[in-house]
This record gives sequence, structure tokens and C-alpha cells, in this order.
Amino acid sequence: MLFYHKTFMERKWPYSEFVGIAPNVKAPTNNEFIISMKKGPKKVETMKFSTDHRADLLTEALRFRNKFAEVNNTVKRFNCVKHHWSDNRVPVLLEVNQGSLDQIDPATNKVSDYPGGVVVIHGGFSRLHLFALEQKEQLIKSIMEAAAAFVGIAIKQRKEPITFDLFQFHRMGKYSTDEALTSYTEFVVQKISPRHSDSVRRTLCLSETCLVERDPATYNVVTCKPLCDIFALVRDQENPQKFSVEDALIASVLDGVRASGNRDICVKMEFTSRGHRLGPFTVPVDEEVESQHLKFIQTTPIGMTFEEAVSRFNSNISYSGLLHAVTQDGLFAENKEKLINGALNSLLEKEGDQNVINSESLEAQFHALRRLVASKAGYQAFTTLPRMREKVGVKVVKALKRKDDGVSHAAVDMLCALMQPMHDDYDLRQEQLNKYSLLSSKKFLETLLEMFNSNVVHNTGALVITAMLDFLTFSLCAPYSETTDGTHFDTLLELVALNGRIVFKLFQHPSMAVVKGAGMVMKAIIEEGDAEIAAKMQDLALAEGALPKHLHTSMFTQSNDNRMLTNRQLSRHLVGLWVTGHPTAMGLLRRLVPSGLLSYLDSSDDVPVTEEDKLHVRDNVKLAQDIQNKNRKNPNLLLLEKKIDGFLQHWRQRIGLEKNKNNNDVKPVVLRKRRQRIKSEANWPLFYYYFNKDQAKPNLIWNFKTREELREALENEIRAFNVDRELGANCVIGWNHQEFEVPYHCLSDEIKIGDYYLRLLLEEGENESEETSAIKRSYEFFNDLYHRFLLTPKINMKCMCLQAMTIVYGRCHEEIGAFNDTRYIVGMLERCTDKLERDRLVQFLNKLILHPRNVKEIMDANGVKILVDLLTLAHLHTTRATVPLQTNVIEASPDMRRDSEKEWYYGNKDKERLGPYSYDEAVMNESDLACLILNMLIRMTDYYPSRDVDGAIVRPVPRVKRLLSDAICLPHLVQLLLTFDPILVEKVAYLLYSIMQDNPNISRLYLTGVFFFIMMYTGSNVLPVARFLKYTHIKQAFRSDENQSSDIMIRSVLGHILPEAMVCYLENYSPEKFAEIFLGEFDTPEAIWNNEMRRLMIEKIASHLADFSPRLMSNTRALYQYCPIPVINYPQLENELFCNIYYLKHLCDTQRFPDWPIKDPVKLLKDILEAWKKEVEKKPSTMSIEEAYEVLNLKKGVGGHDEAKVRKAYFKLAQKYHPDKNPDGREIFERVNKAYEFLCSKSKVTDGPDPHNIVLILQAQSILFRRYKDDLQPYKYAGYPMLIKTIRMETSDDKLFSKSAPLLAAATELAYHTVNCSALNAEELRRENGILVLQEAFARCINVISASSKPGELPVQVCTHVVRCYAVASEFEACREKIQEIPAIVKDICRILYYKNLPKLCSVVAECISAFAIDFWLQTNLFQSGVLWHLLLYLFNYDYTLEESGVEKSDESNQQEVCNRLARLCVRACARLGGYLPESTDLSTPENVPVKKSLTAMLTPYLARKLAAEDPSELLKILNSNTENPYLIWDNATRAQLNEFLTDQQQKVIKTGESDPDYGSTFVFEVHSKELIVGEIFVRVYNEQPTFPLEYLHSLMMLQQQSKKSSQAQNSTRLKQVELALEGLRNVIKNNSGVEIQCIGRLLTLESLFALMSSTKIVKEALAKGAPVYLLDLFCNATNPTVREKTAELLAKMLSDKLVGPKCRIILSKFLPPIFMDAMRDSPEASVHMFEGTHENPELIWNDESREKVSDVVKKLMERHYRAQREDPDTRWSLGEDFAVVYTDVQGELTIGGVFLRLFISNPGWGEVLETVTTALVCLFSTQSSLLDQVPQLGYIPKIFQAMTHRNNAIPKSAIQVTHQLANNDICIRSMAQVECVGPMKAGMKARRDQIALAAEALSKMFEKNEEELVSQAIKVELVPFLLKLLEAGLEAIDNPPATKAQIVKALKAMQRSLLYGEQKSPTWKDYKDQKHDLFISETPIAGYLTGMYCNYSKHVQQAQVWLVI
Repeated sequence: MLFYHKTFMERKWPYSEFVGIAPNVKAPTNNEFIISMKKGPKKVETMKFSTDHRADLLTEALRFRNKFAEVNNTVKRFNCVKHHWSDNRVPVLLEVNQGSLDQIDPATNKVSDYPGGVVVIHGGFSRLHLFALEQKEQLIKSIMEAAAAFVGIAIKQRKEPITFDLFQFHRMGKYSTDEALTSYTEFVVQKISPRHSDSVRRTLCLSETCLVERDPATYNVVTCKPLCDIFALVRDQENPQKFSVEDALIASVLDGVRASGNRDICVKMEFTSRGHRLGPFTVPVDEEVESQHLKFIQTTPIGMTFEEAVSRFNSNISYSGLLHAVTQDGLFAENKEKLINGALNSLLEKEGDQNVINSESLEAQFHALRRLVASKAGYQAFTTLPRMREKVGVKVVKALKRKDDGVSHAAVDMLCALMQPMHDDYDLRQEQLNKYSLLSSKKFLETLLEMFNSNVVHNTGALVITAMLDFLTFSLCAPYSETTDGTHFDTLLELVALNGRIVFKLFQHPSMAVVKGAGMVMKAIIEEGDAEIAAKMQDLALAEGALPKHLHTSMFTQSNDNRMLTNRQLSRHLVGLWVTGHPTAMGLLRRLVPSGLLSYLDSSDDVPVTEEDKLHVRDNVKLAQDIQNKNRKNPNLLLLEKKIDGFLQHWRQRIGLEKNKNNNDVKPVVLRKRRQRIKSEANWPLFYYYFNKDQAKPNLIWNFKTREELREALENEIRAFNVDRELGANCVIGWNHQEFEVPYHCLSDEIKIGDYYLRLLLEEGENESEETSAIKRSYEFFNDLYHRFLLTPKINMKCMCLQAMTIVYGRCHEEIGAFNDTRYIVGMLERCTDKLERDRLVQFLNKLILHPRNVKEIMDANGVKILVDLLTLAHLHTTRATVPLQTNVIEASPDMRRDSEKEWYYGNKDKERLGPYSYDEAVMNESDLACLILNMLIRMTDYYPSRDVDGAIVRPVPRVKRLLSDAICLPHLVQLLLTFDPILVEKVAYLLYSIMQDNPNISRLYLTGVFFFIMMYTGSNVLPVARFLKYTHIKQAFRSDENQSSDIMIRSVLGHILPEAMVCYLENYSPEKFAEIFLGEFDTPEAIWNNEMRRLMIEKIASHLADFSPRLMSNTRALYQYCPIPVINYPQLENELFCNIYYLKHLCDTQRFPDWPIKDPVKLLKDILEAWKKEVEKKPSTMSIEEAYEVLNLKKGVGGHDEAKVRKAYFKLAQKYHPDKNPDGREIFERVNKAYEFLCSKSKVTDGPDPHNIVLILQAQSILFRRYKDDLQPYKYAGYPMLIKTIRMETSDDKLFSKSAPLLAAATELAYHTVNCSALNAEELRRENGILVLQEAFARCINVISASSKPGELPVQVCTHVVRCYAVASEFEACREKIQEIPAIVKDICRILYYKNLPKLCSVVAECISAFAIDFWLQTNLFQSGVLWHLLLYLFNYDYTLEESGVEKSDESNQQEVCNRLARLCVRACARLGGYLPESTDLSTPENVPVKKSLTAMLTPYLARKLAAEDPSELLKILNSNTENPYLIWDNATRAQLNEFLTDQQQKVIKTGESDPDYGSTFVFEVHSKELIVGEIFVRVYNEQPTFPLEYLHSLMMLQQQSKKSSQAQNSTRLKQVELALEGLRNVIKNNSGVEIQCIGRLLTLESLFALMSSTKIVKEALAKGAPVYLLDLFCNATNPTVREKTAELLAKMLSDKLVGPKCRIILSKFLPPIFMDAMRDSPEASVHMFEGTHENPELIWNDESREKVSDVVKKLMERHYRAQREDPDTRWSLGEDFAVVYTDVQGELTIGGVFLRLFISNPGWGEVLETVTTALVCLFSTQSSLLDQVPQLGYIPKIFQAMTHRNNAIPKSAIQVTHQLANNDICIRSMAQVECVGPMKAGMKARRDQIALAAEALSKMFEKNEEELVSQAIKVELVPFLLKLLEAGLEAIDNPPATKAQIVKALKAMQRSLLYGEQKSPTWKDYKDQKHDLFISETPIAGYLTGMYCNYSKHVQQAQVWLVI
């Protein structure tokens, strides 16, 4: 074993001295191992080593374990059976050594279903080996122990066993898939292996990822080698057909992988010496190993030959080049470029005699050269190292002369590495230099090509050919050829093109790499060679059979392998080049591929799936641009280098260095421009895309069969040509391409005309797609078809031709044009007897009408009538699907058969009439035929609209519509409706709608029976029907019954068929809405319609039509004889009253339809009044049943006649006397019609008005007045006479309360709503004596109300409505007078309140009482009627817990809520009766003293006053809870006493009509009588609750008076009361602010006030009463210093109050400077001294004049207020907002935060402070923009602009900066528009010219908000001329004038957008207005001092607030 240390051999031991080698298990890492060596006879020496490849090293060393000094006793052997690849069980012996079982890195697994099975998974791709043995557990254990102990790895055992099936499926590991084992190239080889004594025949397969070895007998996989594990191909020098494959790191097989771009593969003559490799093959060597071997090349170590050094270099360095070829960063890093250059020099200098050294050594030298030049440094060295080019050239030439394929291949492969960089980040310029050097010698090129041609001709040297093709590819083929010199390129291309046939010969080579290389060269020859050479290559492609071969590759290559895809892409490109511009090749392609597929070549469509370009693998232009950009340095960097160069100039001179030359001007890389003289313009990608898609189109049938036929044909032809070429090898063989074609036998059964398959053309029919619809030469094809049609006698052929003509004309009618024989086709249709031919003719005509000229020809040939005649055949179609409710058989079923009446007769030779017979022969789907004809007629009518483009009606009516609407065609069209086919009905409806547009014949359309037929239709596709009906139903000139119910029913032809509501719906709504109603189940106020009614309608119409529908089946030409139908009566509408457009019963059903919209309420009201009048005047019918029978000529009999007999009699007479047929029979017809209708509706005959209808009429009116009060308010109600008459009649009716129709309730409700709607109606009701009539009804109903009455009973409802009516009527004075004239009204209203079981009625009465209270006399009447007894009792039913619970509640579901509401209404009624509510509200009423007196007594004064509150909840809560406070003692006893009193009085007034004569005014609570009450205050309670807030001062004064009186009393009771009074007075003064003013002169001292000021309420009251002015007077004018100090202390106490203190400070600051307040707080004594002194500093200017002025003003104010308070103690004191004591010396001084700026400016630090404040404020507004919203409402906007005119120019600057921030806020701008701001801004700009830009930007923001007032201000202050003057001149002295001008322009443009003042005319402005100046405006803020500053909100907010004081 040898150990090397860098450059020399250090030690050497034989294996016999080895004791052992094992991993160091105690080491912290897994890379240490220990070697034990013998040292003498008994000693053992150990050495520790570490390596990252410990497992590999130990495994390799343990292979020689048997040679170690100690005997190996650890070997374990196991006899087992191996599952062989042939599925046989082969006995083997497994030996577990210290280092291996079989391979490196083993892992073992069990096999679950294989007895004794063990699977060994080994190798990088997990190859499986299956063994079976009895001691499998011991085997597994031994392997795991040996691996851990001797190799240092842990082998894991799978938890889940592997099944035998799984083993077989994954035997080859991850390469077991079909894709990995599928071969694309196979070779028959002889395998030489130690396992076999002789060579074994094998099939060597190359797949996409593996080299697979198969048994040729069974095709079983023997083994496989991944291509990524191939290191080198070892080619035997003596036997070129013998080669070996070595395992290694990253490689491939040369023949299959080099072309795909793999860089780590080489072919060599000798095996790699394992000892030369420093490390395992699986891991690349590190940087140090590479460096050492580079040094070995330069300086060969002692004991090592140069040949060995080269061998070691090749063994360790990858074939793709050095991995570490760039110098790394570091102080001691080696210079790799220097090492590489040195190695290259040494390799060329020490190469030896090239003519003598053996081929193996020479090959190794070329391999080493190739490895070196593959690096960037070696690649550049070819042109930079001295004489390297010459040395390499000589070496290559000498090598080629040897004619040794191995050496030649190595030499050319090295040249290829010099041609094309093998490293990353290469330089195109260096590539150009290398190519220029290599290709400069024409002789050298000729030598290479001669060698290339010789090998190709003799089929030898495949490796040389491969290398040469790479050389040619890098020289001639794009994209590599762009770096080849143009002259050299042309020279080499010409040399290659001279032997073009040689290139074609390579296309037959078995190697894919060779074929690809030849294809790339051929591509370059054709694209870039001259025209003659390209044409020659195209001819040779045919002659050499290359075109079919590449066509086969391009069409049938299917793979995911990049190599295969690249070759396919290249073949497709070559096919395109060979075919382009070569008619012969294109002709061959047309014989091979169908024309339909070739048509894709001419298509411009994009390919659905694009393919990646695998030929042009790099973009040279982009690389050149990257190089240029990389060499272009940054301008800033260049400037810096220039400066540094200047600094170092002196230093260079000292050390003798020359100045660096400027190398910045790097010339760009110039690429050779490719010449694409032949370029295919065809869409080959789309062609190949659809080649692989199955298609069945008229011009193309392409599928798997056709593709296989093409594949077989190509393969057979290629195979035959190759055989012929081999047989005629002695001569040149050319391919007979002229006769080769593919017949496609699978399509022999298809009929093909031209390029089209007739079957597919007919099958496709109308379903053509965009890609298949185009028919080439359609005119010729159409004429050929028509010619065949005319000539053929066979019907079937005629029909096929017609069908084809139909398709072609349908697709190409514009290209073909008008058809000249249209008349002939129409004539053929008329004479046609064959049904199939008839159908084809109709289909053809359907396509002919696509051209308008053909339509005219059809009309001229009477084609319209012929088509209509054919339509009638639809009646013969009996097999159509059954539609529900079809015809007169309502419940039709599939098994029912509709029998037709036999109506056809014929005569024999004796003219004998035989028959009748029925025409029962079926034809092919007559319904489809009719549908097609209807489509034709619709399209024909669409050509001729009824109106022109301007909407004018076209006259005469278009011809086609005249033809269809005449009496010949129209009835047959209409009768198609009786087929009831959904499609036919829909199309007929559409066609009729189109025909009747503006058609004068529309009025007689009804005579065809269309409205009967169309209404019988039972389908759901009725939208066209609805459109037709809406357009036509009121345009019919029929004679209607004048007794119809409404105008719409008289005008509509559907009046007898549909209910009036449906007719109205049809007229008022869209067809879509009518169709929705007609099909649905609707039960609404506007529509009652359902399926039953539709069924009834169909039945009635079917009965009316009788047998006409069945007759059509036997005589399709029969015509309907019109007879009007009697009105259809619907049972569902018997009890319905329809008025206007509404069913009143539903409209009045407010539960189901609470807010149904009413379109025209006024019109509806008029119609309801009219219906009311008709209903009242309704009389019984004048006709009897006997008379009706007599009119219809029917016998009078018992039981009458059935409906069918009556209908038949009516039908007979109606046809005879109908006015349309018998103008003189109108009178008789009307009698007949009337009799028939009477008999049909005799069940509905009534005897006069219907009370239920009248109820509906009344309720409907109430709904109208309630919901549309505003709409009806202007209209006087016209129904009072009938309404009052109804009320009076109902009131006097003895059966009033037993009627089923509640007329009286509805009538009284209507009376209420009419009065509530309008004052005019109230007066009208009074004039009609309605109030008295209502009182009569009221009195009648109230007499029957009892304690058991229910809310829904009639009397209760009547009383409710009448009371509401009275309540509304009381709003009008005349009505109130009328009510006063009827005393019973008031008494009856009060009486209702007695019935507690009717709380809702009582609520209405309470509201009425509140309404009555508007009049004093009605108040008195109610009061004297005892209304208070009732109202007050309801107050105690209130539950305040329900109100406070938060639970949702309603009157409907919660009875307590009803009681609560009643209680609230009673409170409101009491308040209005007494006049408690303030006059400022709408609820105020006249004051009634007696009522107030009674309420005060019964509710106590405290509660009575609460009646004035808007919300009664507090009062009600107190009444129903226990309370004790100084104003009220209220508990259960007081409540019970009052309830008892009220109940007694209520009973008396109800029973006797009499009650308490004082009406409760003398009522006294027993509890209250025992208490001392002073001024409504319970003194005892007050003393217990001294802090209770008192309301009235007169109560306090009474306490004083009471104390005086009591002091004179002598008895003990009075003494006790005096004590209570005095204690109360003390508490009053103590706890109530403002009271002390009444006690002034008695108790007032400053000490007591100081104590009182602890209460905020007292401070607040003292402020209101004027305490500040009194205290200021004491502070300023008192002579006692103590008093002044105490006053200052008291003022400070007031100022410290949190609520009122700030306001006190503001008031005091109007008299004294703010510093005085601070002094009062800190030291009252100091404040007095300050007041008396003289001061002038930044915080205070105070002198004698100021002091005297303040003292004088305060004294005058105090005296004035004292006089006012003496006259009125309640006088409140206040100062005006503009009040302020102005000191002469201080006037005009600017202060901020109490600081006088003038004095503060004298301080050196002033300017810094102002700037800091401004900066803080700007930052505050920048970061907290929401604060800007608060600035206007704080009043700072005017002050900021005032500051701009200050004489100190520092202040305008700050003001402008703040304004700039304010301009960002809309609210601030709106506030600016309300003050003078533009003028101050102009002044500020003049004062601070450096702020003009900032001010202009602020102005632009202000003007952009479109505030016209701001622009107006700008005009007034002449801002525009000022700004224009600045633009013209005046900005020279400021910084950045362009940016300032840009801001000014921006401001002017913002002003120009003003609609009022926007016009600007100025020569200066013309220069600026039309251009944008954004480029002059910096993105950074103009206020530069803010840039980058960090603003902290909390830090600056205080300073900002100081600034805001401005």
C-alpha cells in the first residue's frame, strides 16, 4: 500500500505487514479510520487517518484482506440459491467478508412470499438480487455486523418485506420502468466476462437512460448500466470491434450521448489505472488534487515518468475540463491561470518525438490537451500563449498522418474543444479568434475533409466521422457558425458541398449522432450555399432516398428523449428545406400525403402546442450584448477611477510604473450574418400537429390506419432501396421517386369527387366548422354536382347531388352567386311525386334563399304558394310526441289514437262516387318539413321589413307579406297551429307576427280562427305567442258585445276567451311577463290564473271548434268557418270583483298582499266609484230560461238541454246571422248571443247588489287613501253621498250585527281615511251631515259593547273607525264646532275608556282625546265628563321592566306592550288636556287651569310637572315603583289610595253620570298630610338627602320664610318644624350653587366660598351668576391685601376645576395676561405683588396704564351686573366673544403660547425656536393627516393667513410652510375659500421670495379643488399678473428657478380650469400653457429641511399646539 504526500512518495508497506484497517468508532465524526501495522516481531503501530470517502477506502482496502498479516477469521459462508435473470434457481455461495458481500454499500431485505428469501439492494439505482437460504437471519446479521465493524456504515433492514412480485417488478431498481428499458438502438455483440469461459452472445441495447444487456434467445434483461455511470469507452487498439465499459462518476455512451451535449465522456485505448485515481470514481477530485496534477505536468516528481504524469492527470481530471479552473479569492490562493498555462507549455514541450511515441501515449496527450483547453484559461491560451497554435497544429498534422482512428479521433475531438468552448461564461470574441486560427489554412481543411471522406466512403472510422461532424457543426452550422469568419466559412462550405453525396451517405449510418451531424451540415449547405448547390442538394435528397427517410423520422418519431426529439426536429427542418421551391419534391409529397392534410401548410393558424427549439441552443446576439454591457463601466465608477488615478500618479512615478492606458473603449463583438437563401414559409408545425390527430372531414380522412399505411409504405420503400443499393454497390444507385406513391387501400370504399369524400360531406351537412367549411373551387364543384343532378335518372343519385349542392351552396353562396335555375327547381318541386326528392328540393331551396336574388325568383315562380301547400302536410304527421293537454282530448296519452274523419271520395269509370276514404299513407316526418319551410318563409320576410331605416311604414306592403297574408295562404298558415307541435306553433307565431307588422289586413285576421287555435296550444314555449297576441288582439275589426264590462274587453278579440285581468295584463305588461303569468300558477291582485283555468279555456274552445281539428287530418286543405265564441266563465272567478286591473278581494287581502303596487291610484279610485255605482244600481236579468231556449229555437222542456245541444243550436244561428256574413242579421245575432251567454252563465244570475262586493269596494278605497294619501290629497272625495247613505242604512238595519258582510265597519273605515287624507274631504263630510251620521252609528255600536266584547267584533271595529274619524276631523275648526254641538260624542268617547278588555280601542280613544284637547272647550267637556278617572287608571298598568328588558316586542304578540302603549297615550292625553306641553312643540294645547289643579292634586306637583316631558317613560316608571325624595313620597299606600279614589269616581260616572264636583282637585294623600312641606319639598326627606338636586329657588326662599315664622312659634311641634327648616336651609346653601346670592350679606365669606368651590356644580353655577367679575373686582380694587390674596386663592380653586376651570381661564385671560393665572396657582401672594408691579419681558408686558385699565373695566362690569341681579335674581352673567381688555403698549404684539415674540426675538435662540415649532407642526400634519380636518373648526385658518402679513419676515415663511400642508386637505381648502387667503399669500410670497415655489404649489393644490371663490380672490388681488411677471423675470436670485417656474405654471393651469375665470390671455402665458412641466418638479418635498427627518407625533404635538394658537 502506497501513501503519497503532495509531490513525493512518503512511505510504502507490503500487505504482509498489515494487521488491520477499521473505522474509528470513538471519533466524533464519521471520517476517521485506524491502520494497524507490525513494528517488529511483537509490536503493533497504529495510525489515524481521516477522509470524506472512508467507506470507499475501507471497502477497497478490505478487498486485499486475505493478504494481511493476520488470518481473516471473520469470513462467513452461506450456501443459497439465487433467482437468476432467466427465472431459474442457480445454486451459489455467499461469502460475507469484512468489506463486502457482493458490492459496495449493501442493504438487505426479506422476501415475504419466497421461502428463505433475502433481497440484496445495491448500487446507486437500487438493483435487486434475490437469494434463498435457510440461514437468512444469520446472513442478514452477519452483513449488518460486518458493515458496522469494518466499513463504518449502518445497513438498515426494511420493516415491510418485499414480495416476489414486487421483486420481479423492481429487479432493475429505478430503471425497471418500460421507458428506461425500451431501446432505440440495438447491436448483436459477444460478451467477454470472467463468469463465462467463452464469449456469450448478447443483444446490447441503448435506451434513453441505460445500456441494457439482453439475452437474444429470450429477450430477457440480463443486466443494465445507467448511462450516467459510464466513465470511458475503452477501444482495443488491435481489435477495433472490441471495447469495454468502465463504471464511473458522470458519463454516457459516446455514440448515444455525445450528440446530446454530455461533456464527461471519452474513448480511449487503455483501461484506467485504478491506482492513478486519487479517490473513488463516484466523486470528483478536490481542488488540491487538480492543482498537484497540474504541477506534475510541469515538474515531474522523482520516480515518475512524464507519460505516467499524463496518465495520472487524465485519470483524475474530468474529460469536460478542470472543475477548479478559476483563481479563488484569498491571500495565498494559487493562480490557476498560471498553472494551466504552465501545464500547456510543459505538455507541448515534453511531448517527445511524435513520430516515435506509441499511439496510446499520443492519445493520452491529446486527452490531456483536451482537458486543459476545456477550461477558460486553456481555451484563451490557444491564441495568447506564444507559439501554442503552431505547436498544436504540427502535433495534429503528425497525428493524422498516422491514420490511427483512435489518435485521429482524440486529435479532432481536441480541435472541437478549441472550436466550441466547453466551459461556462465563455467569450465570443475568444471563440472567433480560435476559429480564425484553426480554419485559416485551406490545406489543413482539405486534409481533414479527405480523411473524413475516406472514412465515409469505406464505412470505417465511425469515431473519426463523429468527431469530424462535430468539427463541421461548430464551423458551419447555426448558431455556432455566426462566430466563424465569413471567408473561412465560405471556403469550408464550398469544400463540403463538393462532396454532397458523401453527406447523404451518412444518413444511412446506424449512429444517431452521425445522422444528426450530417443533417446539421446538410441544413447549412442548403440554407447558406448558393442556389446551384442548394438545388443540387434538393435533387440529391430525392436521388439518395434521404427525403423519405427523414419524412419517416419527422412523422413517426414519438419519444420523450431529447436526442430523439432533436433528430425529429432536424428531420422536419430538412424536409421543409428540400421541398421548398422544388416542384418535384412537392409533387412526391402530394402523392404521399392527402391534399387535405397538405392544406395545413398554407394555413395561418397558430399551432395549439409549440415545441421547444432544440437546434438553436444559444443566442449569440444576446451573448454579444452581455459582453458589451459587461465591459461598459458605470460612469460614476469611471469618475472615481479617474480621481484615484490622479491620487496615485505620484506614487506610480516613484515606483517606476507607467500610467494605465484607458481600455474602456472595447470594440463590440461582430457576428457573421447568416444567409437563409432558402427558407420554408409553409406552416410545417401545424402540418405535423394535425398529422398525429385523427380527422374525418369532407376533404380529409386521416386516422391510425392511414398513418400505418403511410409508415409501411415508407419503410418498405426505404428497405427496398437500401437492398438495391447494397446489391449495386459497384455503381451509383438513385431512387426512383417519380413512381412512388401511397394508394391508401383502407379508403378504397369511399366515394371521392375531386378532393372531397361525398359521404363525409353529406354527413357533415350543416354542422361545418370554420376549419372544414372552406371548399376550394366551390363554383366548379357546385356546377359539376348540378350537371350530375340533371343527367342522372336515378332518384337516389339525384337526391345525393341535391344534398351535396345544398351543403356547398350553404357554405359558398357568396362565392357562387345567384342560381339561375331557381325557377326550374321550384317547378320540379311542384311536379315532384317522390317524397325523398321533394324533401331534398326543399332543403336546396332553403339554401338558395341565402341569396336575395333567388328569393325574387322563388316568388316569381309561385314558390310561396307551393311552399304553403306543402305546409299543410304537417297535419298528417301522427307519430309526433304527445304534448300534455293536447287538443280537445285534454288528458292525452301515448296509447290514444286520434281518429280522422274520412272525407276523400273518388269516381270510377261509371262516375260512381266511391268512398269516403282517408289518406293514411305516412311520409318522412312532415313536421320537420313544415318546420324547414317556416324557417324559409321567416327568412324571406326578414329580407323585406315593413319599415325603412327611418321608421317609415313601407307601402305597398312587401310582396312576400302580401302573398302570405292573402286568403289563399294565410288560413293554411294559421291552421298549422292545430298541429300543436311546439316548434311549429312557435315558428307560426313568429311568422304571423312578422307578416302582420303594419299590415292593413291585420283587422280581419281573426276570421281565420287564429285566436281560437293559438289559445288552444298547450305547450310552454309561448313567448312568440305572447308577442303575437300583444300586437294583434286590439287591432281586430270584430263586432263585440256592447255589454262588456270594460273598454279593453270591448276592444280586445280575446275578451270572450280570457278573463279581463289576463287581457289587461297582456295590454299593460311585456309579452315576457304575460307568458310568465300564462304558464304559471298565479293568485294575485292583478292575475288569477292557473292550469285548471287554462284547461277549462282549452276545453271551451275545443268544444266551440267542434270537429274541425280532426277534419284537417283527412282534408289538409279544409278551411275554418269563423263563428264567435261566447264568453267563457271561469268558476274560479265567480266571487271575484275585478275593477281597473285588479281583483279587489286580493287587493284588500293585506295579509297576503300588504303592499301590492298600484300603478294609477287616481284612475283606480274613479273606476271603483263607478263600479260602486253599478253595483248599487244592479238589477236582475230580464231574460228567462224559457225565453233563451225560444231564441235558440230549442224546445222548452223540463230539465232543459245539455250544453252540447245548446252550443250546436247557437253555432248554427251564429253562422247564419253573424254581422260579418250577414250585415242585416246584427239584431238577431245579438239576441242569439245574449241567450247563449245567459244559458252558459245562468248560475251567476243574481237579484241585485252584492253586499260582499260593496265591502270590497269600500275596503279597496280605504287602502287607496291609506297608501296613496299624497296622490289623492288634491282630490275631493266624490263618494260621500253613497257612503253616508250606506252608513245610515246599515245603522238603521235591525240585522246589523248578524250580517255576513261587515258593511258598516268598512264604510266607517273609509270615512276615516277620506277625512284623514284631505281637509277638503273633512269639510265635505261635515256638509253632508256625516258627523251626525257617524255619531248615530257610534251610538248604535257602543250600546252593544260590553266587558266580554272582542276586538274583532263589528261594534268594536265601527267604534274604532268612528273615533279615528273624529280625531282627524277635530283638526278642523268647523268640525270641532259640529262635535261640540253633539254632546253625546264626548260622553260616548269617555265611556269607551271604561272597557279595559279592549285596550286597542282605548288606545284609539286616548289618541282622539289628545286630538280633542286642541280646543279649550273640548278640554272642558272631556274634563267634566270624567275623562281623568279613566285615563289615570290606565297609568298603573304600565310595566317598565318590559321597556328596559331589551326584548323585541310588538302590539300583535305582546299584550303587555299594548298596555304600555295605552299608558303612554294616556299620559300624552293628560298632558294635552292640562296644557302642560311647551308651546315650542307641535303638541302644545291651551292651558286648562282646572285640569292642572286636579292633576296636581292627584299626581302630586312633582309628578304633574313631569307631564311636560317629551318621553313619559320616567313618569310611568315612578308611578309604578316606590320612591322617596324631597319632592315625592310614593309607595304602595299612595298608589292604592289613588287607585281606590279613581275607581270609585269611574263607577259613579258610568252608573250615574255624576262624580266628584271638584274633579279631584281637593284630593290629599294621607301619607303626605303628616309631612312638613315647604315649597313642594318634604323637609324631612330633604334633610335625610341633603345632596338631592333642587329645582326651584322659590322653594329655598320659602325655607327662609318658614324659618322666620317658625322661630316665633311656642309649641313643641313648631319648634321641631323650625329645626327641620333651619337644617334644610343649611343643606341648601351647602349643596346648591347659586343660593348664596340670596343670602349675601348674611353668610357669605371667602372661606365658605372656598369650601363650596369643591363642587363642580357650584363652580359652574358661580360662573353663570357672575362670581368671576365679583372676585376680579376684589382682586383688583380691594384695599385689604388679605382679601386680595384670599380672592386669588379662590380664583385658583375655580381654575383647578376639571370641567369649568378651562372656561374660567379663558374668561380671566380676557382681563389679565395668562401668566397671572399661573401665579395665582403657584403663589396667591406673588400674584398680588405681580399685579402691583411693572414688568417688560417676553412673557409679560405690565405697567401702571395696564393695571389701571383692567381695574376700571372690572369695576364697571361688576357694578352693571350687580344692578341687573338686584332687579332680577335669575340674571346670568356672560361676556361677548369679541370682548377683551386691550392694552395700549401690548396692542399689535404677536404672542405664541403667552410669549411676546418681539421681546423673545431679541434673544439669540429665537429663530431656532420658531423653526423648531414650524418643523414640528409640518411633521405632525405630514404623518397625522387626519388632524388637518380639525384645523378649520378650531378657527386657525384666518389666523394663519394673518401671520403672512407680519413685519417679521420669519413668520410669513412659517405660515407658508404650514399653509402648504393645509392645502392637502379638502376641508381646509373649503375653509380657506370663506376667508381672505390669496391676498396674504401674495404678500407672503413678496416678503419671502425663497418660498415662492412652496407657495405656488400650495396655490395649485387650492385651485385644483374647483373652489371658484379662491379664483375670484386671485383675480381681485391681481395674483395672475404677479405670477406671470415672475415667469417673465424675477426668479434669478432664488435656488432652482426652473422648478419654481414649473410650480407657478401648475398653479396657473389649476386656475385656468375654472369655469368662471379660466380664460387667460397673455404673451408670457403662451410660452407655458401648452406644455407639461412635470420634469422640472422633483419628487422630493420642496421644503428641503424636512427630507429624511423622522417626525415623532408625541414629541412635536405640544410644540404644534403652541403654533396653532396663532
